[in-house]
Amino acid sequence: AEARSLLGRGQVEGNAGAPHASAPMGFALSSGMPFFVPAAIAAACASSRSRQLFDRRKHSRPLFSTSPAADAGTPSSTNRRFVLNRSITFAGMMLGYATYYLTRLSYSFVGPAMRNELGLSILQLGALSSIFPLAYMNSKFIAGVLADVLGSPVLIFSLGMMLTGVCNIGFTMGSTVPWFTFWWILNGLVQGCGGTPCGKMLVNWYPTVTRGRWWSTWNASTNIGGFLIPLIAGSIAARYGWRWGMRAPGVIALAMGVLCYFTMSDSPEKLGLPSAEDQHAAKTGGASESEEATKKDVAEPKANEGAEPKEESKWQMLLGNKFLLC
Repeated sequence: AEARSLLGRGQVEGNAGAPHASAPMGFALSSGMPFFVPAAIAAACASSRSRQLFDRRKHSRPLFSTSPAADAGTPSSTNRRFVLNRSITFAGMMLGYATYYLTRLSYSFVGPAMRNELGLSILQLGALSSIFPLAYMNSKFIAGVLADVLGSPVLIFSLGMMLTGVCNIGFTMGSTVPWFTFWWILNGLVQGCGGTPCGKMLVNWYPTVTRGRWWSTWNASTNIGGFLIPLIAGSIAARYGWRWGMRAPGVIALAMGVLCYFTMSDSPEKLGLPSAEDQHAAKTGGASESEEATKKDVAEPKANEGAEPKEESKWQMLLGNKFLLC
């Protein structure tokens, strides 16, 4: 509007050819001043006005912002991301560990059908069942070491689940006791990849004050798997034979392993989120575990100033160990 007004006034004065007595001093044209000078002044004013409006619009926030970057870094956005990723990871732990139980107990529900079809004795079936716990015992230790070395409990959890599915399917490809023994021992060696990584993820995602309830909730996945396996393996084995009764849990484990790998997260820190303790402290308004430890370290030297250190004998330490007494 200012530009049009100034241009119009410049044109009128230019047509007059000489300064008018009633014209403002700032816009009076001499006979020697060209017409484009007022036009240039008007254009400069319009450009300055446009830049001011643009800067004001650029720094103002839209009324309805649909961009995730608009809320990035705010406490509410961080809390929503934390809760979402934690919920997805916990759901994966529940369903995934229930799937481990499907591939772990599948043999128990197809054994009678195997005996009828292959003519195996009770002793042979019992020997296969007895070997499995020994392999499973060692696999828990191996899985814990791998989770620490590789630094990714999700990788160990998902890969182990897929390998249990392969073992269940491979079990059905033969008909001899040595063949069954090999695949069932191998299944036991990868079954430990379920519990240990889950424990590590629970520690990463849940603070100390709420970890117990979530740990007990996750442990209910064993009952879910124990409830589903007779319905899946038993019913399929009765209708289509024992081989398909073993293959069905194997296929489920393969699919679930892929799903868990692409949806679960190792820890909030790897996603750029605060730790579980810090997130809980920010939510409740209390001090985080690291801050409490710092305060304790600072307070203890002050409290013990001037006190003589107490020496404790080895026998006192041993007798005071509750685990030793147990």
